Amino acid sequence: MAKKQKAQWNEYKIKVETEDGSIMKLKVTMFSPMDDRQGVNLVIMDDLVIKGIWIVNGKNGPFVSMPSYKTGDTYSDYVHPISATFRESLYSQLVKLSKWGDAKKKKKKEEDEEDDDE
Repeated sequence: MAKKQKAQWNEYKIKVETEDGSIMKLKVTMFSPMDDRQGVNLVIMDDLVIKGIWIVNGKNGPFVSMPSYKTGDTYSDYVHPISATFRESLYSQLVKLSKWGDAKKKKKKEEDEEDDDE
């Protein structure tokens, strides 16, 4: 019988810019990646936890999927960033911390080098 692997996780502290330019401190727990996704829990200012965030390696690269529910054919997020500034700052840092963060950087670097050759 195969031995069940124990879940592994890493904890990080990040700072995310808010709409008014202030900085919010967050704790991120990233779980062992599966084939195409990696689980994330987020603690906001030691007062609120958001569980069930996923970083998914999609066809067009990794993206952040917030906790959601399905109604008919539509998915709606339970929780999501309100401002574009906060969302972009948070999502980019989560993807960088994920197992696909380095791959994304390498792909971007290769694309930039190809542009330089033209």
